Amino acid sequence: MVEKTRKIAKEIEQDFPHFVDIVVPPGGLGAKLAAMYDFHARHRISPKRGHGRRDDKGGAIRWCFADPQLADAFAQEFAHE
Repeated sequence: MVEKTRKIAKEIEQDFPHFVDIVVPPGGLGAKLAAMYDFHARHRISPKRGHGRRDDKGGAIRWCFADPQLADAFAQEFAHE
């Protein structure tokens, strides 16, 4: 199952090559995660997630975009800590 998930993430990252990594604190993102999905809905795009990471300090979610301007707008709205 893990191998299949990695393969899918790799394919997404190839098709949607503009990435925004969002740090996930140990307590999670809370309402910020819902706002991220709302961003995608407002822009009429399907959310695509690539390789994430997780460690004892939290983790990160990699959001993938086909359009670099949308990736920049997403980063401006959500990538600050």
